[in-house]
Amino acid sequence: MGLGGFPAVSLADARDKAEAARKLLAAGTDPIDQREAERQAQVAEQAHAITFCTAAKAYIEVNQSGWRSGKTETQWRNTLAIYAEPILGKLACDAIETEYVLKVLKPIRAMKPETATRVRRRIEAVLSYAKTRG
Repeated sequence: MGLGGFPAVSLADARDKAEAARKLLAAGTDPIDQREAERQAQVAEQAHAITFCTAAKAYIEVNQSGWRSGKTETQWRNTLAIYAEPILGKLACDAIETEYVLKVLKPIRAMKPETATRVRRRIEAVLSYAKTRG
């Protein structure tokens, strides 16, 4: 069973992993099968996670009928595509933390403070929408 290559896994970490594998064997569980099951569970969880890009599109679809003009929809799509999606687009909504949002806003804030405020509000609205949808 491979534990990972050196510099990525230190000797101390490799020893800890080997000890954990020995404990699993002593308990009657194959550590390789255990690791594969954990990987499959993680892949399945990620497959069900909604990305920010997907949530943003769904939010716009749901709310566009209540906006006063088609221009609002275009503004939402453009600002999210230009500023938020390069950093947040492929992340699962439940994985987005404040530091990621700040990475989006920091470059905009000095040059275009009003745009930064709008982008923040739109990110917040999309994440709230995704949260209510599970």
